[in-house]
Amino acid sequence: MFRFTIRDVLWLTVVVALAVGWWIDQDRIRRHREALKASEQVFTDEREKLRIEAQRLQSLPLRHAEGVLQVEKAELAQMVEVNRRNPGAISESSLRLQASRLEVARLQGPEASLRLR
Repeated sequence: MFRFTIRDVLWLTVVVALAVGWWIDQDRIRRHREALKASEQVFTDEREKLRIEAQRLQSLPLRHAEGVLQVEKAELAQMVEVNRRNPGAISESSLRLQASRLEVARLQGPEASLRLR
């Protein structure tokens, strides 16, 4: 029959304690790694949202310039139509002023926005 000595029991206790300590440490490392992956995903999502918002903000001057150009075109077309239906209703100076506003809007349009960047 095999008999255990106190020394054998102490060695067994040391080995079991080391194994349990190693297992606890590996479990802590695994949970920490999972938490880092989750936070990395959150940061990646936030970065993508910020990139999309930055693109939108960069396109605002271009959209504004295009909107101004469309308004100026519509106003000039409307003034020309009113003057065609009722000759003399709008003075030539008002028509030239609107045409010059349209030209300024064209000059400040998309090409000007691209030159500023």
